[in-house]
Amino acid sequence: MQQSKPMTYGEAYGTAMTIRDSNTAAAYFETLVKHQMEHGHCSREEAEKIERGNLGYYAGYYGQETRERVERLFNCVHPIFGSSAHPPSPEEAFRLGSQMGEAMKNGASAEEAFKAVLKPAPSRYQLLRKGIFND
Repeated sequence: MQQSKPMTYGEAYGTAMTIRDSNTAAAYFETLVKHQMEHGHCSREEAEKIERGNLGYYAGYYGQETRERVERLFNCVHPIFGSSAHPPSPEEAFRLGSQMGEAMKNGASAEEAFKAVLKPAPSRYQLLRKGIFND
């Protein structure tokens, strides 16, 4: 079997930011997961976790409407700032970035620094209770 071509972040997640319906989102998420498993050499569970984190992170560069839609369609949140329903203040965002920078200054890898400030992704149940999803 021939390996698929790697996608850039813009190709993978820019496309996801334009999706507006759940059926298209589910099919596209499956494409992302399979691509991650193939190119990241990881299990399906790990690929899903990576893709949800990446989608949430990438959506953070967009406006509130896009971020909310992506979180709802892909069941994801920003891995550092959490849900768009409860965005950090500018001071909190700065503090988190400073913590990451300090960890890296003290010898942590970027991944270790990221994990140090990473917010655990809430379960779908927790998001439903907060009114983020309308299931």
